[in-house]
Amino acid sequence: MNSITPNTRWAEELNKKALNASANGSVLERSAYSIKEFISVHYDNSLPVISHNMRRLLLFKILKGVKTSYFRHISGGVIKVVANAISELKKNSITPANLREILETRGGPREADLLASYEAYEKALLERQFKDEDDLYQNLKNVKFDSPPELRGFDTLKPWMRSLNNGKIIFSDIKTPKKIEPEVLSLNSPFAERKFLRAEIDALSKEGLAPEEIAVYLPSQSLFAWELATAFTEEIQFSIAPSTVSSSLFNELNLPEEASVNELIQISSKRLSDIYGSLSKNMNDRLSARDLYFIDTINKDLTRFLFEAKEIEMNENISRDDFLDMLSEIMNTPPTWPERLPFRLVPWEDAGLYEHKIAILPHMNEGIFPSLGAKISFFSEPDTLSTKPDTRIDEIFPKRETEIKSAVRRFMAASSGKTVATFHTHNANGKDAAPSPLIMKYGHKKAPLVSPSRPILRSSSCGTNFSAKEPLALLKEQVEGMTHSATKLEEYGNCPFSFFCRRILNIEPPDEITPEVQPKDRGTLIHESLELFFITHCNIYNSYISKDTSESELKKLVVSSVEKAFEARRDITSRYHKDMVEHLRRRAVYYITVALANEAEILRGATQRPSRFELEFNGELTGGVKIKGFIDRIDSDDSTFTVIDYKTGETPSVKSGIKNGTKLQMPIYAYMAEKILKKEPAAALLYSIKEQKRATGIIKKSLKENVMGKKPSRITVTDDEWNDLIETGINTAIRYVDDIKSGRFESAPEKCPGYCEWKDVCRYKRMSE
Repeated sequence: MNSITPNTRWAEELNKKALNASANGSVLERSAYSIKEFISVHYDNSLPVISHNMRRLLLFKILKGVKTSYFRHISGGVIKVVANAISELKKNSITPANLREILETRGGPREADLLASYEAYEKALLERQFKDEDDLYQNLKNVKFDSPPELRGFDTLKPWMRSLNNGKIIFSDIKTPKKIEPEVLSLNSPFAERKFLRAEIDALSKEGLAPEEIAVYLPSQSLFAWELATAFTEEIQFSIAPSTVSSSLFNELNLPEEASVNELIQISSKRLSDIYGSLSKNMNDRLSARDLYFIDTINKDLTRFLFEAKEIEMNENISRDDFLDMLSEIMNTPPTWPERLPFRLVPWEDAGLYEHKIAILPHMNEGIFPSLGAKISFFSEPDTLSTKPDTRIDEIFPKRETEIKSAVRRFMAASSGKTVATFHTHNANGKDAAPSPLIMKYGHKKAPLVSPSRPILRSSSCGTNFSAKEPLALLKEQVEGMTHSATKLEEYGNCPFSFFCRRILNIEPPDEITPEVQPKDRGTLIHESLELFFITHCNIYNSYISKDTSESELKKLVVSSVEKAFEARRDITSRYHKDMVEHLRRRAVYYITVALANEAEILRGATQRPSRFELEFNGELTGGVKIKGFIDRIDSDDSTFTVIDYKTGETPSVKSGIKNGTKLQMPIYAYMAEKILKKEPAAALLYSIKEQKRATGIIKKSLKENVMGKKPSRITVTDDEWNDLIETGINTAIRYVDDIKSGRFESAPEKCPGYCEWKDVCRYKRMSE
């Protein structure tokens, strides 16, 4: 039986295991092939094949003339995303004609741009008489097998796999034996993490464990993997992707901002040769020796880059950044590690392949593992129009949930034996770093390690404070008598310095320049569509809850409300391309229709019904703190009410947010609504428009049936807990107002976000760990 694997490592290991398992130790016929090897064996070489990098160059050349609505600027990043998408479509037999048919019921401007790019690319291939590397997958369906082929090491079943042997295949999922709970350790920084791993591996080696019995799991192209490997060997001349360590060399080249590929390659080669000569004088310096090796490797890759550019007649100018990005892709080859390492470095994609006694999982941080797909994704929205959706699209472009499930399987396969997982609490720049969601359920302890010698930036003391009398007096004059809102006080709780810039200095950061409707505007349009629907059609919606109105009638009312809301806010919609606005309008109809249907299902078992919308309040908290705002929706019955706030973005835990001072809307809204309605509060909920569900909040256990009927809920609290949470939120709001009056804008967030509008002006205090 033939086995097909995702890469050569899987194929070699499976062949080795088969040989070792043979009864007499004789050489067996090879049975496992990587998919690339398997394709090459059955390749019809009637046309020259264009490589992945040549595909990107060709796309860069031709897309400058393609009219696009979503991708306003064709950058190297856009080319990479489009090239990868075309690769997946080709592998799975989706032609431009197939894609055009799919777009009749699914997708938006982003997918329309993908189709235009795909059609232009196919035309360019035909004109140049080239065959794309991924077209070779089409030959697989004609391969004859004596027995069903086994697919090993793949994350998910793809359409091209189903075409093998008329669908008669064996798909062997990654084995996930019973997982032993890992020992989880936190360290201050990646530097401290590396020192700990060095000590841990040394200790295991002294205990007599062989290198193949110790597995260290890391992304194959990780710079951390290179640093860890070089901590154990003086061997420099081994193959690893130079792209991970060569950026400092290119900083010295002073390349022009824009030039032809030929010019950029010639300038790079000349200046790299000059650097090579300078470094040759310092051969005793280990770092210089490493850089010499990489310069030599880069020069070879530049030669290859020049050849490929000439093959497709790439004479157009490209930017310096795009040039370096493409060069990085050329250099992005699988590493070959030194043989004398006291452990085995295992890429995460190979989890489940090797047997080992000890697994070490470094860098188990949020955003590092699982490493999710590109921010620009295609077909992220479900097909809501077609009666028979093309299921291949969901398999080709997996949802984030599918990627996470694959990461979980890899994690379980890796930690099938004794496992040590580590994460760092601060990154190399001193920013706060969080553990991966996959290990948060395990208890962890801090590993005692020597602190790094160099100081790092710590975010916990950024900001500014007023102490001088004159500016403090001016501040007090400005904020005295100020009427606050729950949203602004939440902003202060999340980052006082952000509040200072926006609310005291009245500075507004520039909007992000993207073709999509900005999140703030998107939220406004959806909120106002919902408001208009409820104000106009509340009685009809309540009859829908009672099943006296059909779903088709409900959708017509939603369509009408959305169209009127979008038309009324032409001050927003006129700033965006009409295709982007139309795409958002379609999504808004879908989101709101599904949300209303889901809400009706819950409310049919409850006593409360939607009754107030955009309820305005303008009053005081205790201590004379002035507060105002609008509550999106109030559901009520004769004696109780629920406040509901719609969210088009993230919906973190309300209960945890109240406790750490970052979520004050719910306690303030519940407190003020109780004053106005003279009823008992039963719940305070955040409703996720994108997920079409009540995402988080707090519900009084004693009144849950008023809110949700018999449906289960994991966010119920006792009456005492409710009172404590509301009191905590109100007291926190009052304290924030006092801090604002006192000029305290020293930021101490629980976690600084990866992206911040104020990072260029935010102050950081240097502290040694």
